[in-house]
Amino acid sequence: MRRKSATGVLSFSGRLWPTQEQWWPRWQWRKPLLLTAGSSRTGDLEAKSAVSQQSETQASIAKLTDIGFRKVGEWEEGSTGGIRATLQACADAANILYAFVSDGAVLYVGKTTLPLKRRIYGYQRPGPTQSTNIKGNRMIGDLLAAGKKVEIYALPDNGLLHFGAFHLNLAAGLEDSIVAELKPEWNRAGKGLA
Repeated sequence: MRRKSATGVLSFSGRLWPTQEQWWPRWQWRKPLLLTAGSSRTGDLEAKSAVSQQSETQASIAKLTDIGFRKVGEWEEGSTGGIRATLQACADAANILYAFVSDGAVLYVGKTTLPLKRRIYGYQRPGPTQSTNIKGNRMIGDLLAAGKKVEIYALPDNGLLHFGAFHLNLAAGLEDSIVAELKPEWNRAGKGLA
């Protein structure tokens, strides 16, 4: 049986789902985008043109923005050396997915239960045992030193997804799927931050 509660959330046999108006502003069902710019044969990877690589890059950032990711800040070189992030939005949001993007390419996708500004601070000032933060700091610094721009995108959890009485953590549920689909360079085991 389907009924609408006082909060506007539809209840389906004990499952609560947000109404379309409550969902993330860009909510809509979309067909999956396919990254099929060339064949999957190994030898063809080197032969791909810059145009097809650019198309794949645009498709990967489009996949993130299609599900509600938006630019919330960027990295810059600090005045005393090192790196510094400027966040214009979502700084205090917790249970959030974030991505580092340069030249339209998604380089890293991560999740945090901490406020985003606190997680980003970990990359700015990594502790001696924080290997992910140390690698991230170095890689972001290398890109900035090469004159590249590094943007921060985020998808906050609006708290509206529930299964019965349980809240579904959007960041935890999506991160693995996004990484598997987009294959960000810094998420690759042994090669990137993770």
